[in-house]
This record gives sequence, structure tokens and C-alpha cells, in this order.
Amino acid sequence: ASRPHSVVDKATVAALGPLDDQLIDALHAGHIRLLRPAWLLDTSLDRLPCRQDIEALEAEGERPFLTARAAMKLVRQARRAMGALSYGWGSGGSPDPSGEVLAAVRDVLRGAAGAHIEGLFWDFCSLPQNQPPRFVRDAAEDAGFKAALAVMGDVYASVLGSCVLRHSRLPARPASFDGVVDIFDAPAAADEAAVAAALGAHGVVVACVRVEAGRWRATYATHTAAEAA
Repeated sequence: ASRPHSVVDKATVAALGPLDDQLIDALHAGHIRLLRPAWLLDTSLDRLPCRQDIEALEAEGERPFLTARAAMKLVRQARRAMGALSYGWGSGGSPDPSGEVLAAVRDVLRGAAGAHIEGLFWDFCSLPQNQPPRFVRDAAEDAGFKAALAVMGDVYASVLGSCVLRHSRLPARPASFDGVVDIFDAPAAADEAAVAAALGAHGVVVACVRVEAGRWRATYATHTAAEAA
């Protein structure tokens, strides 16, 4: 984690604070939500679900997120107390399938390096996701998602507000992903038989399912075949 600033003079805040205005607007609108570290440490979950699932827990009485007002205040306090997680997604539909990233984040939050963090940006949890068939962003969510993407750089680059947590290790592939290949941007007219036939040149395809428009998931009999594909 990058080091927090304990004291920032007023002149610096006056000069650099306006650079966070668009980020503040996104937090105010709810396009971006910040996780509460206390909830992250207390929850029994060993894999973090997407934002919509976490909001369902919120509706049941849990407090996983900071309020918009608290998130805005956190950035404006200029203490670099907003953690911004940077990591590589382990898969398209589940960015931390092994739970390794969550365990690492918890270790940081429990230690001295993360003790000052009071809100955490985690893209999968902070922005509404497409998780078909369970969740598909509606028009309003999609507009909010695009607005959040437009200020994503500010989440990580805020000189006064952000402390970047970088998880540099790529977790090992879970056994459940053996032989699995995801295909993106497939033609709209493609059907199961056509996709399976195209992939069959690399090995035996034992399953082929449409995840969403233009995206298919195929499972080969061996992982060697999947790597060849």
C-alpha cells in the first residue's frame, strides 16, 4: 500500500482538491460505492460477490458500504484514507475465484499499512456488474457504470484521497476452471453447435453454453486442449 499523508497544508488542498471534483460527483450519485473495512473484516464470506449481491445484504440490515456522504467526506479530508485496490481478475465472471485477493486485502487492513483506510474501492463490489442470468444492468445502472468508468483513473490517481493497494500476484487457477475457455464477441447468429464445431479442432468439447450475447463458455475434456484453443 502507498503511504498515507498525515498532514496536508491548506494551500496544497486548495490546489489539488478540485482534481477530485468528478470523483466526488460519482460518489454522490452512487455510481461508485466504497466498502466499509470493518464489514469486510467481520463478514464470514470467503469470496466477495458483486455489488448487487452486496446491496441485497445491505437491504437485509448489514452495513457493507459507506454512505455517499461519508465517502465524499473521506476523499475531501485529504488523508488518503480511501483504499483503491489494483489487481488482476482471475476470470470474467468471478475476479477472485480462489479468494486469495480477499485474504490478502484483509491482511493489509488488519496491519499497520492499512489501519488508516476507512473506505475501499473494489471494482467488482463498487460498480454494478453484469452477471447473467442473475444480474443484467438496466439502463440507469449502465449509465452509472459508464459514468464510473469515466472517472476510474481518479480513483487511483487522487493525490489527496487515495491509497493504492496493489495485489501483484496472479492467483493459481482453481481446479473448477480446468479445461474451461471463454469466447467473447462471437457472432450473434452463432449457436451451440457452431461454437462447439469451431472449437472442436483443438480437442473434445464436452460442454458449450451461452453466457450472454456474444459470449460463450466451453469445457474441453482436457486442459491441454483448452490451452491449445
